[in-house]
Amino acid sequence: MNIENLLDQIEDMASKGIINGYPDGTFKAEKSITRAEMAALIARIQGYGETAKGSANTGFTDVPASHWASGYIAQASNQGIVNGYGDGTFGPENEITHQQMYVMMYRYARFVENKTGSIGNVSLSMSDRSSV
Repeated sequence: MNIENLLDQIEDMASKGIINGYPDGTFKAEKSITRAEMAALIARIQGYGETAKGSANTGFTDVPASHWASGYIAQASNQGIVNGYGDGTFGPENEITHQQMYVMMYRYARFVENKTGSIGNVSLSMSDRSSV
């Protein structure tokens, strides 16, 4: 993918409210994303944007209702797209691993399939799929 295509895709997602920059006006394209940021992306992809942003009880001991992403995390958790760790925490500021991102995207695809019946056989291609 060339840089122009990448910039076009970033601008398209930003115009749709799926992604946004940081409060300091930067985008930080090279920065890894957190589990909270991934939950926010999934909610925004579904069109929830600002409606899911508000404070919510997530049920995770480390995500207070005041956390910036509590609404997004609650939305994705209620849909079965994200889970926490076995100890009742979510790790919202933990850098998301490749495997965690894959699982969240797979669960999102399955969620959409069950809701609309439009995806058919869900399969996300990854070269290291067997290790996830």
